[in-house]
Amino acid sequence: ESLATPAPAGSRTPSLVVDGDGRGVWLSWQETGADSSVAVRLAHWGSDGWDSVRTITTGRPLFVNWADFPAGTVLGSGALAAHWLEREGGGKYSYGIRVARSRDGGRQWEAPVTPHTDGLLAEHGFVTLWPAGGDTLGLAWLDGRKSAMADSVREMTVRTARFAADGAPRGEAVLDPRSCDCCQTAAARTARGMVVVYRDRSPAEIRDIAIVRQEGTGWSAPALVHADGWHYPGCPVNGPAVAARGDTVVVAWFTGARDTARVLVARSTDGGATFAPPVRVDAGTPLGRAA
Repeated sequence: ESLATPAPAGSRTPSLVVDGDGRGVWLSWQETGADSSVAVRLAHWGSDGWDSVRTITTGRPLFVNWADFPAGTVLGSGALAAHWLEREGGGKYSYGIRVARSRDGGRQWEAPVTPHTDGLLAEHGFVTLWPAGGDTLGLAWLDGRKSAMADSVREMTVRTARFAADGAPRGEAVLDPRSCDCCQTAAARTARGMVVVYRDRSPAEIRDIAIVRQEGTGWSAPALVHADGWHYPGCPVNGPAVAARGDTVVVAWFTGARDTARVLVARSTDGGATFAPPVRVDAGTPLGRAA
């Protein structure tokens, strides 16, 4: 049977999410029309192959970037949730996050909402979505509002929020006050709650991978998965990946510490509180961008 997707030639930024029951996969992508407009599309793979293509959004001033792109998730209620990025103002990297839900398998989408409440023309992106119980959606993102504030330093933060059924953002919080600028975030659910991983940025420009853990109604302080000691005065655009089952958490990431490109994997058996020393898994000179 052919595995060719319904995304036409020239489509880009594919993203996959597994169905809530584990029996199928949702594929989203972006495609450009003859009039140069960009649409975000969606299709489902199940027992009968690919079904019809749905449109998540089109006709909006989308911010299109190879590293920072739309994705979706399946909520506990069975509804779909997806995000995309829209340009705001005239700045090259002034764009905001939009989140929408569909309760009919992606055929119709509710009006989008914005998770960040600053209202500033700045970079908001590199989003990770997750089901947070029932019809509630959780998300984390990189937020550049500090760069748009007077008398502030130019640095990104990692933030989180959640959306209940009414679509209003709640619980917006800072997970880390200083992070790498444009490395993707990632999240996974453990038996103890969510963990979010991302590339940190120390005052000395050390860009190692950090983790925060859900603790009751709040989040832990950031902690390094491993102290690689990668000094890099710029953004490598190379975020981590994470997976979890029970109390076991596995994080994979790229580092260039000690002038050696490597992909490392580290394992935790206590929900991400501590990690064993990492294992190198590449065969030499990797590009990273692990999944």
